[in-house]
Amino acid sequence: MNRLSCVRVEEDKVTQHFYSYSLNGKAPGLLHPGLTSIGYYEWISMNEWVSFELPEPFYLVRHLNSQRRADTLANRVGRTFWYLRSKGVLSFVDKSDSNHWKIRVIDKRGFKIQLPQSQIIIPCLQKLCLAKKTIVLCRMAVF
Repeated sequence: MNRLSCVRVEEDKVTQHFYSYSLNGKAPGLLHPGLTSIGYYEWISMNEWVSFELPEPFYLVRHLNSQRRADTLANRVGRTFWYLRSKGVLSFVDKSDSNHWKIRVIDKRGFKIQLPQSQIIIPCLQKLCLAKKTIVLCRMAVF
């Protein structure tokens, strides 16, 4: 089934739901009714996705649709995260130390959080991000 997913801010301007629509924009479906504070998301597979969730301090959550399961992966995260399919890792900004942000990666196989071992490219709004002895180049988003 081909569908488009999005975060929809409801009329109260506070609640943010995760929806899916048919490709012609019809038949909206609320994917997770109990989830009301999703900010951003990234599909890992048809069954698995990761979300940036509110309120502050923001946190990163892994969702498994088939098991109706959600596990918090990290707390105090930045708004930029990306699943690097070619490497099988999820990269994100760790803001646990408010004075020293770090780029972290989570290996999909073991879900262990670590510093990246080499240069990685993350599409994001910033032009250049720096991580301890690692330069992370970012694409500029064009709207």
